[in-house]
Amino acid sequence: MRRSLTTLQRALAGEVGMSAELDDVAKCLFNGQLPEIWRKLAPATLKSLANWMNHFEKRYQQYSQWVNEEEEPRVMWLSGLHIPESYLTALVQATCRKNGWPLDKSTLYTTVTQWARDEDVNEKAHQGCFVSGLYLEGADWDIENGHLIKQRPKQLITQLPVLKVIPIEAHRLKLQNTFRTPVYVTSQRRNAMGVGLVFEADLATSEHSSHWVLQGLANIFDNMSGHQLVVLSTTTMLAVTNDNFTNPEETEIVEIRVIDALIGCFLCLFVTVTVFGNSLVILAVIREHYLRTITNYFIVSLALADLLMGLVVMPFSVISYVTREHWLFGPIWCDLWHAFDVLSTTASILNLCMIAVERYWAIENPISYPSRVTKRRCLLLVSAVWICSCCISFPAIAWWRATSPPSPRHVCSFTGDPVYLICSSLVSFYAPLLVMVFVYCKIYRTATQLVRSWQAGAKVLHCHGMPTSAGNGRSPGSGGSGGGGTVVLANSSRSSRVGGIARRFRSLGVRKKLARFSREQRAAKTLGIVMGIFIACWLPFFICNIVLAINSEALGDHAAKVMTIVTWLGYINSSINPGIYAHSMRDFRRAFIKLLNCPRCRRRCRRCYRSCRRGVGGDSDGGAANTAVMTAGSQWHHNGRPNLDQATHRGGMSGGITIASPNADHFGVEAGELLRSPLRARCSQAAGRLSSYQQLPASASSQQQSPLEPQPPPSPIYVCNFAFSEQHQGLVLD
Repeated sequence: MRRSLTTLQRALAGEVGMSAELDDVAKCLFNGQLPEIWRKLAPATLKSLANWMNHFEKRYQQYSQWVNEEEEPRVMWLSGLHIPESYLTALVQATCRKNGWPLDKSTLYTTVTQWARDEDVNEKAHQGCFVSGLYLEGADWDIENGHLIKQRPKQLITQLPVLKVIPIEAHRLKLQNTFRTPVYVTSQRRNAMGVGLVFEADLATSEHSSHWVLQGLANIFDNMSGHQLVVLSTTTMLAVTNDNFTNPEETEIVEIRVIDALIGCFLCLFVTVTVFGNSLVILAVIREHYLRTITNYFIVSLALADLLMGLVVMPFSVISYVTREHWLFGPIWCDLWHAFDVLSTTASILNLCMIAVERYWAIENPISYPSRVTKRRCLLLVSAVWICSCCISFPAIAWWRATSPPSPRHVCSFTGDPVYLICSSLVSFYAPLLVMVFVYCKIYRTATQLVRSWQAGAKVLHCHGMPTSAGNGRSPGSGGSGGGGTVVLANSSRSSRVGGIARRFRSLGVRKKLARFSREQRAAKTLGIVMGIFIACWLPFFICNIVLAINSEALGDHAAKVMTIVTWLGYINSSINPGIYAHSMRDFRRAFIKLLNCPRCRRRCRRCYRSCRRGVGGDSDGGAANTAVMTAGSQWHHNGRPNLDQATHRGGMSGGITIASPNADHFGVEAGELLRSPLRARCSQAAGRLSSYQQLPASASSQQQSPLEPQPPPSPIYVCNFAFSEQHQGLVLD
């Protein structure tokens, strides 16, 4: 170019002769066209000379900057590249090689920025690249609102602002409210080489896609002559008018949205139950002092995690499902939402892990349990659980956001990095799960061994019988606190003589140990149910998480539906836990009834409590037999309510208690708590069922009878271990 212009200048000055090439250069420069001698060395173009010169100068600057600075320009001007598609293909290849993605399963996603010119871009793209020089046909772009609008009058082609092109895995690309439209590198859709289409961009729109299809068709009609319009048949014209346009896809979308709205209303019930139930658990522990135990502190921590799930995670999940995963709350809240999801899930399972360990300490060694697990240590463990959960959730999400390409504007996607998914699943679920399974197996083995050892040691050490007078409540015998006490039970409805039996207790500490073990065993059972339901709810999700991390195409086209189902199955676990407490733990049930202020439920609970308080000798009306109880050194109490507290206090540490009645209904409705006294004899929750017993020889009840009294018929005596039976008259409680 420089040589031809210099030679032309000399020819015009008469220094050299004017050749045909120089004459063509002079004419083209005068007419504003590209000289043929230049056209031979440059790519084919339809541009005028001035536009071609500006284009050429800009291309030269871009290549010079790229070569001299040894890095890509901040904004890549695609119109300046000879083949723009090759650059975009290289961008996808480099990103796939860096992240280990399969090339055939990756694609490009585009977002339109707020910058209209290249000079306005003040940052460098960490993922993907910024591109410019692309044109849109049949529509215009609203920079302020960020969506497509109708083009200006008499302007068919519009230059787009700076775009950000992001390579992404195809299965992660979930677009809503976008229109896929072609973009070009020239204002005439193609250049002299027949190349102009670069790729199809996904542009945000507030209208349905059919609107822009009809808009483009209307533009075609506007540019048609009358002769060309006649070629279109009447059927075609009717099919493309606005009033008669029917899009099957649009009808399907409306139907799906109605179904999604109905399912969303159903899911809102679980959200309500989750928030209400877990709030009830927390309020119960705050208001009722008898619920402030070590185990219940962990239960409150678990309820807090479930409440966080119900308040923060589940409502937005319902909205995302109803809108067909169209995220409305921006990328920042999307990351926070995922972080809270991981936080509440991790806190739940870590709390269950700590509960399992605490139950094991309580059952394995109840003697040292109070000194080992104090309130301060419990609060420290709860704090450690939440700190660990925060460390697993928030920093991990921040790291993923910093190292992963940004998601589309209306898509709230989670990381698909296999290393992150596998490591987070192992730390948040599988490792604590193994600890809980191991601890609960140890709890079961310890409980079984203790029950067997105590059952084998349930023996009557010293027994003797003494006569009684039926109905008068008097006994001629007495026993000291250190000797063998005699327990005599009389029935006022019939004349009979029943031999007494006494059992010497080794120590009151053993009985307290038995009572404590019974309570801890019931608590461990309940919490085992909680853990089992948690595993059943969350295990499918973490299995799918691992499977998709290993092979992202394992679930095929149903991956999104399957993940939605297993995710909500895990969310429902937060709704179930309060129901488990109310059904399995009587103290929580009483607290819930009190908080809800249900008169009928409170009356029923009060009757059960009074029956448990009395222990034996129910209501004496209706001709029921009265029962009398006496222990070593105690007095008769013959009014249907034996004074077990006095009997235990005055009977001494080595006194024994024998309870017998021809009507087993006198022992109360619940076998769980026979009395509230220093003895605190507690049975299992069998409620009128004999779990294990030992029949004594019939002669044992009469071997010490006085020879002056007639011998009563042999009566079998049964030793009951933590339960009683309706069909047996004699019971000895440890």
